[in-house]
Order: sequence, then structure tokens, then C-alpha cells
Amino acid sequence: MDMYTTGFLNRVVRQLDPDPAAYFINTFFRTEQAEESEEIHFDVTDEEPRISPFVSPLREGRLVEHEGYTTNTFKPAYIKDKRVFNAQAPIKRVPGEPILGSYSAAERTRILLGQALRNQNTMLTRREEVMASEVLRTGKSTISGEGFETVVVDFLRAAALTIAPLTGNARWSETATAAPLANLETWSGLILTNGGGVARDVIMDPVVWSWMRQNTDVENLMDTRRGSQSAGELGPLATQYSARNVATIGDFNIWLYQDPYIDEDGAAGLMMPSGTVLLVNGANLEGVRHYGMVQDFDAAHQAQRAFSKSWTIEDPSQRILLMQSAPLVVPYRPNCTLGAEVLNGGA
Repeated sequence: MDMYTTGFLNRVVRQLDPDPAAYFINTFFRTEQAEESEEIHFDVTDEEPRISPFVSPLREGRLVEHEGYTTNTFKPAYIKDKRVFNAQAPIKRVPGEPILGSYSAAERTRILLGQALRNQNTMLTRREEVMASEVLRTGKSTISGEGFETVVVDFLRAAALTIAPLTGNARWSETATAAPLANLETWSGLILTNGGGVARDVIMDPVVWSWMRQNTDVENLMDTRRGSQSAGELGPLATQYSARNVATIGDFNIWLYQDPYIDEDGAAGLMMPSGTVLLVNGANLEGVRHYGMVQDFDAAHQAQRAFSKSWTIEDPSQRILLMQSAPLVVPYRPNCTLGAEVLNGGA
């Protein structure tokens, strides 16, 4: 079978692990939805904590309006990841091959193709993870790229759920005066009163945790012995993807997460910007990874997460491998998240 046919390439892509280690999308955006249109349509639920009305049993029932939601339409940015193999690629030793070489050119070609497909898949996942990080922290997603005018997709999260950077003695690095536990309780209450339910997952970068655990109030609650009766425990460093569950304080689960990435311009970034804290009610968030139509005749304009194709150039002899996707990460209930910056707010 020709391993460069469109059908074969896309079968390989579908068989690859669709979710390389990426904490946010695997935890909070597990559902995938593809649409056979250039635009993506998604609903943002506008829920309020209403109560049932009292009415006399002898009178007609009182009309209660249905919960509202807003249907949004967005044309997502398009991903086109192109790789070039020249005719000399199968001649050279591939990583992991014995120094003197033991693979044939055909075997090296298969290895190189597999490596390229896996890398394209991993890069797409990492792009989705960066989008998910911004959505969870800010309630928005900034889409920009070559030939694409910068657009901010606002999921209309309540303004109160984006916390202004803490300043002065309130910063968590001021261990004698900061009140991280009181902050968490207050912020959890904001999520609840804005219709986001009970948020128990607290996600932070390791730098924040290194300061938080030195706080006097936190230290007084901590006990390093598992199974203790203390209000807070240091947990084993349980791993979920690349996040670590390091402690439980009251009913808050504390997670550390800090994956690096390199953007398309070569600049280094962090999935959790230093000094950042997230509160998330993952059970109610209803996070979805949406994908728009692949705009390619060979894909028959179908909706799918990613589409791969390959072709050759005669002179000089080259093979091109292209992966395309049109992703958007969407929280259907954006008020289930809160973002705060707790360290770097100035004096």
C-alpha cells in the first residue's frame, strides 16, 4: 500500500494518540465537535441561580421563562502545518539508528513519515492547550496569525471572575500578610454567585505554590502525614497528564501545572503564566473543542479535527506533507472559571 495516499495518511493520524499530555484540554475540554461549514456555531449559557415561585394552589401556575443562551458564530483561524522532505532524507541515519546504519532507505522513509505525523499532531494539541489556557484564565480567546486579522473571541464571562492583579501586601509572596485561603474562599464564592457552581480545583504554577505553602495560615492547616485528621494535607505527587495534585486544603484540590511551549515566532511561553491561579468547576464547564470544515478538495470539505495529505515536486525532488485544521476551544458555561494573578502586581 502507498503510505502517502490521503486515505492512508489520515488513518494513521486517527490512530495516533489524539491527546498527547495536555492537562487543560484532556481535563476540561474533552468533547470534540466538528461542523461541515466554514464557521463554528456554539452556545454560551446564561444561567442565574433562580428559585421556584410560590403560588396559591387555587390559582393558575406562574409562567417561568426558560434559561437563556446565546448562539455565537465564529470563523476560526486555519492551521496549515507543512513539512518538506528532500530526496536525501532517507539516505541519512535517522535518530536512534546505529551509527553505521542498518535501515534501508524505505524503512527510514517510513520512520521519518511517522515522526512528522506525530509531531504535527503534538503541535496541534499544544496549540489547543494554549487556547484552553487563555480561555480558562480570561474567558476570552485571541486568534491571530499570518494573513488573519487578530480577533478576540469573548465568551462573555462575568467581569468579576477576572481578578485584578494583587498588589502590595496582598501578594502571595508576602507570606506574613497575604491571605491566600481567604482569597480562594472569596473567589469560589464569586463563581457560585455568578452561576458557575462550586469550584474545587485550584490550578497554579509551581512558583505560586512555593510561596503559598510558606503562608502561616496554610502551614497551620498542613500535615505531611497521609490519612491525618488535619484540615489540609500534602498529597502524594499524583500525576494527571503533566499536572500534579500536591495538596488538599478543605475541599480545594491544589494542582500544579507548568508546561512550556515555543510559539510560531520562536518565543518561549508557559501554559500557566508565572504568578497565575485558576479556580475551575470542571464538572459544569462543558468545555468543547470545535473544528470547522477543512477547506480542501481532497478532504471533500468534510469536518474533522485534522486532515493530512502529501504530494511530490519533481525538480528538485521533494515530498510535501501538509496537515490542516480549524480549531476553537469553547467553554459553554464560562462562569465556571476564574483567573487571578497573585504575585506580580507591583508594590
